[in-house]
Amino acid sequence: MARAFRLAVACVGAASAFRASDLQFAAHANASACAQLAARLDAARLGPQLKNALAAASRANRGSSRAAAPAPATAAVEACVLGQGIQKYVLVQAGDRYFVRGDPRAAYHKDAALPLINELRNLGVAHEVLGGGRIVHDPANQQIKIYGHSFGFPWQGAPRHDLSAAVCAAAFPGVAVETSDEGY
Repeated sequence: MARAFRLAVACVGAASAFRASDLQFAAHANASACAQLAARLDAARLGPQLKNALAAASRANRGSSRAAAPAPATAAVEACVLGQGIQKYVLVQAGDRYFVRGDPRAAYHKDAALPLINELRNLGVAHEVLGGGRIVHDPANQQIKIYGHSFGFPWQGAPRHDLSAAVCAAAFPGVAVETSDEGY
């Protein structure tokens, strides 16, 4: 949530790239900080829709020192979706949840990511593609192998196939999940 709020602050500075839905998501995360941000920003630089969203979030949470956490918008979103066979995959973070998406028909990693990205955008949820690689999903032999990298979504630092493996293991209990940083 703090990352979403920092994103909101950065985006307000570059108002042309900012949407009210992003601000509302961040405001729910930290209403008092949003109220402080609204007070500090020059009203001329902040569009009326964004200013109203900040004010509404602040009013909604006034009277309590700690706002109640909203129900996660991602609760109904499936954590792991894989096809059968070799496929390009991406790891996406939205709040404190991680999502793995693979697609054997995907020509590029963006093609594997796009359905999830659209779903999260429609829910108004801030998200980040952390990286990608390849997954071999063999349901007949109860195996998943995660490896490689993505040129379209390069990892910042070391590949986080361990996070992808944890998501896959939770989604496919009893399946052996193996990772490697080698290969493409």
